Amino acid sequence: MTGAQTRARRRAGFTLVEVTIASGLFLIIGWVLVQVTGVGVGSAERVSAERAANAGVREAVGRLADELRCTSADQLTVTALPDGNQRLDFRVQVLDGASTSWGVYDAGFGSTAEEQNQVGWSLRYTVEAAAQADGSIVRTLVRQVLDTLGDVQEEDALVTGLRAGDGVNPGLALTQVGDVWELVLSLEGEVGNGTGRRTELHVRLRN
Repeated sequence: MTGAQTRARRRAGFTLVEVTIASGLFLIIGWVLVQVTGVGVGSAERVSAERAANAGVREAVGRLADELRCTSADQLTVTALPDGNQRLDFRVQVLDGASTSWGVYDAGFGSTAEEQNQVGWSLRYTVEAAAQADGSIVRTLVRQVLDTLGDVQEEDALVTGLRAGDGVNPGLALTQVGDVWELVLSLEGEVGNGTGRRTELHVRLRN
């Protein structure tokens, strides 16, 4: 075999060492791409979960604030719960025939004004704590509708992951500050770094 033929044969293929090195490089590049893709997907999922949690907090606080604006101080009772959070019981202004009274209004109660305006009924916002298998406690903000006998006629779980009420950021707290009431709702996590959420609103009740 001439020298020219040998050089042509070498140019036509790769040695075993070259193939091994190339395969290793491809494996490393593939592993890096998988890791980068996984991080990207994980980040997107965390952002999506964060947005959903924030939306849930805003909706819950907005609903509570709207109903508090329809009550008065003499129709509101704030009770301390064992974990330091608070329970809010109150009635809103409703129609009672040709006049007004206090109770609960909900268009879902029925098709007539008498069914939609339940005189003497009350609303309750409370924090329910449930022990988990790992020993942790999960707290949920719950809205209840109580009839004149105090029996729960309707119940909705609004937000899960509330904080205990013994810190500077309680899960649920309502405090009178001058002529307004300060409403605070906080979720678990370190408030301020994106892993915890603290929402605060100032609400003016009816006279």
